[in-house]
Amino acid sequence: MYDLNKTVVPLCLFYGNNDLLAPKANVFETYRHLPNVILLKEVPYKFFNHMDFLWATNAKALLYNNVIQVINKY
Repeated sequence: MYDLNKTVVPLCLFYGNNDLLAPKANVFETYRHLPNVILLKEVPYKFFNHMDFLWATNAKALLYNNVIQVINKY
């Protein structure tokens, strides 16, 4: 198992409310162990799930634009 407390890079956690592979509770548990989370954000669509991170036709508006903003900031 990895010691997440040793993570030194800035991290962003994006999650979907309908994700059965990485449920919200698991994301928050992971978040508790990461010292450098700069953004914790739920994708603003209640049916967004794990596959939608790649395949949703509206992923650009719901997710990718936010990711690009963070990348540009750092």
